[in-house]
Amino acid sequence: MDLVAALRSFNRKERYWLVRNIQGEKSQEIGCGFRKNLEEEIQRKFIGKEEFKIPCNAWWAMDYHLNWVVGALHLYKESLGIYKSGESKKTIQENSEYTLGAETKRIVQGNQQDTDLIIAYGSTLILIEAKCEASWDSVQLESKICRLDKIFEESGLSEKTLTVFFLLLSPEAPNKTKAIPYEKMTWNGWAKTDGNKEPWIKLDTHGEVKFNVSRCHDKGKVSAESTHWRIIDKQLPKQPSR
Repeated sequence: MDLVAALRSFNRKERYWLVRNIQGEKSQEIGCGFRKNLEEEIQRKFIGKEEFKIPCNAWWAMDYHLNWVVGALHLYKESLGIYKSGESKKTIQENSEYTLGAETKRIVQGNQQDTDLIIAYGSTLILIEAKCEASWDSVQLESKICRLDKIFEESGLSEKTLTVFFLLLSPEAPNKTKAIPYEKMTWNGWAKTDGNKEPWIKLDTHGEVKFNVSRCHDKGKVSAESTHWRIIDKQLPKQPSR
C-alpha cells in the first residue's frame, strides 16, 4: 500500500467528504494558484535553487488526525517491505513515549489533534496549519511538531522514503505579528527552514470576513459574563480583489 493509499484508508472526516460531495469530481484537484504559492514557498524556504513541483492530482484532506498519520505510515511501510520479522500491518505496536516540556506523552492519544491540511503524492507529505483570525499559538504549534517528530522517528522511514514539509497559512505573515518565537522553538530539521524563517503562504479571504458576534453587557462592553450580544467589526488584512 503506497503512501497516498495508506492515508486515504483512514480519512473519515465529515468536512472533507462534505466538500467532495458538494464540489464533485473537480474537488479532487488542488487549485493552480494555491499549488503555485505552495511550490514557491517550499522552494524558497526549504529547497533552494532546485525546482519543486506538486502534481495537480496530489491527494489532499482536511483536519487529518495525527493518530491516523501514525497508522498510515505503518501501512506505508508494508509497501516498502520494511516490517520487522514476523510483523504485519495489524501487529500490536508499542505506543511510544516522548517528552513535551515536563510531560510524558504517547504518539497515539485519546484526542483529535490534527493537521488542518495534508497533501501527499509519491513519498512526499506536506502538512499545513491554518489560521483565519486567531493569533498563532507557539505552545500549540510546538506540541504538534513535537508529536509529529516522534511519529516520524518511530515510523522508521528515512528521508529517501518520506519527505515532509510543514507550512503555516494565514491572512498575515506570522513574523509580522511576532506571535511565534520561531528561532527559539525546539523544532527538528524536517520542520525547520533555511535561516529559521517561517514557511508561510497567504490565506486569501477575498475581503469577505467583516464582522463577528460578541457577548456584552447592556452598555455594549464585551464580556464573557453577558446578558446581551452585539455585532462588532472584525478587521483582517486587506485582500486583493477577485
